[in-house]
Amino acid sequence: MRRPAEGPGCLRAARSIVALGVIMTCGAGSLAAQRRVAADTTPPPVTTSAVIPGLLIDQLPVDRVDDALLLVPGVNGDSTGLSLRGGDPADAAVYLDGIPISPGLRHINAALAALTAAPMSTVGTNAVSAAGVMTGPLAAQFGNTSSGVILLNTRGGDSTWQPSARYGTDNIGPNSLGFNRLQAHLGGPIGKLRVFMSGVLEGQKSAASGFDAEKSPLFVAAGVDTTVDADGLQVPIQNFAVYRGDCDQFSGSSNPGISDNFGADCHGVRIPNSAVSSYQWLGRADYPIGDNGRLGFVALGTQRQRRLFDYQNLYNNDQQFGERGATGVYGITWNQRFDRRRGGAVELNAFLSAQHERLISGPLTPTGALDTADPTGGFLISPLDFRWDFESFPIDDELLNNVLVNNTAGRISPYDLRSTSQYALIDQFRNNAYGLEGFSERGGPVGRLELIHEHRWVGGGSLGWDSGRNQHITVGGNFTNYSVDYYSYELTSQAFGSVYRQRPIQRALWVEDQVTGGA
Repeated sequence: MRRPAEGPGCLRAARSIVALGVIMTCGAGSLAAQRRVAADTTPPPVTTSAVIPGLLIDQLPVDRVDDALLLVPGVNGDSTGLSLRGGDPADAAVYLDGIPISPGLRHINAALAALTAAPMSTVGTNAVSAAGVMTGPLAAQFGNTSSGVILLNTRGGDSTWQPSARYGTDNIGPNSLGFNRLQAHLGGPIGKLRVFMSGVLEGQKSAASGFDAEKSPLFVAAGVDTTVDADGLQVPIQNFAVYRGDCDQFSGSSNPGISDNFGADCHGVRIPNSAVSSYQWLGRADYPIGDNGRLGFVALGTQRQRRLFDYQNLYNNDQQFGERGATGVYGITWNQRFDRRRGGAVELNAFLSAQHERLISGPLTPTGALDTADPTGGFLISPLDFRWDFESFPIDDELLNNVLVNNTAGRISPYDLRSTSQYALIDQFRNNAYGLEGFSERGGPVGRLELIHEHRWVGGGSLGWDSGRNQHITVGGNFTNYSVDYYSYELTSQAFGSVYRQRPIQRALWVEDQVTGGA
């Protein structure tokens, strides 16, 4: 159900009809009301806006704020994010409490989103007071977008302490993916300070598989049956138990080990070594300044991790890969309204924020692979243990110079690129569940290592003045200092490799004269 609304009562009506599940669409006539209700965001421009109250988002059957915004006309989505008015997801700017949080390297959004098919910059559904989308001709302050703006307002603390917690699971049958979700929030007063804290933790023990996938069993090693001598080399012959599939399929075997699945459980549609997990946490504090001002502090952290299933290397613990993406936003905002005896009021909005994104995709250590093969509840909270990360394989000037001059004797890959055969996967004895070639038993790891790190300082402010009944003049500026390190290479090849470091700086000054028609 969608109901258009105009005039100063638009946002007041939005609060009153949350229980009915109504999305409010506000036009230019409702700007004053929007400023009063969403005082902790920058003033919206004269354009079409859709606002979904946070209480409604928390009650909807969705796990992401982005899923709720898909109910807004003109908003579509895929695994790389939300598309506004048919634009590329990278063209949409995201603001958190009036602070722009979109990365400069827009590839990061798509790469991080691919971890769980959800953008990294979103907050938990229990942490927003309102989520909105603005499209059409945008105000000058939103010059960093071409398709539209996503506004996320976080919740603040109430006058009394109000805790809340929820838990949900689908882990009730043999054909579930083992999904578990825990969310909680707490807010209240500390003197004049109002604080709010929230967190959402999700775990899924298996990646999704196709329809009737359990009818095609997957086998995992279940201990050594015997060893055989091959030219003086003792080769272990493994037992193999069904992981994905139905144990009854082999229960009639005359071999007692096979009929009992070697004491292991069957897991229906689940795939081994494919857990997916994420968490988001948010903290906010507000301190009043006089009757018409507020200092706000916000901190947002997210992490998404997953194990990458590779059946042909399922029996080679050295060839196990994973991905981890993490973001952080830490900001301070100042919103102040100065009432004047003569002329209109003056509004000041300012912010300063430190932000970062990190993405690692690559091979895990043998210990890290074993420890995360079957995590409790599917929860991967601790960072995955990668063989190489930003500390053990730094993206520095030495690395850049080696790539530029093609110095293969120097550090381009973690491996010696002059002798890559020593890292090759080995499939010598066909000791897999089918006795066929194509399943490595040792060697490696080989594949792609990807390291992306972006850090930025973002700041800005605006001064607005109601110069007349229907006129609002705004002067403002902003800056962003970026620091981007990017590395994507095959471990044993330079083909299609890429590495660079960027330190761009963005500056902007703007003046806007907004005139609203009508009586």
